[in-house]
Amino acid sequence: MKKNLKWKKQFFSSTYSIYSDGQIVGMLKDKTFSQSAIGELFGKKYTFRTKGFFKQNTEIVDNKEGKVIGRITYGNWMTKATNR
Repeated sequence: MKKNLKWKKQFFSSTYSIYSDGQIVGMLKDKTFSQSAIGELFGKKYTFRTKGFFKQNTEIVDNKEGKVIGRITYGNWMTKATNR
């Protein structure tokens, strides 16, 4: 089932709150000076590893299994993204 997620971040914060249907369902925390972030979504923990410079994509890794479970591909100017 496809879910639409939205996120918000406080000014000067490195942590994003993730929402689904107006309810908080997770968080994402940037690692300073790194191409990765840690997150939790619906009670599961993930690592997001971004690769590339001009044509970036992000691998989503399930921390419990240590496996790549998805990839985020960004559109032009990184204004939109899709999960594959």
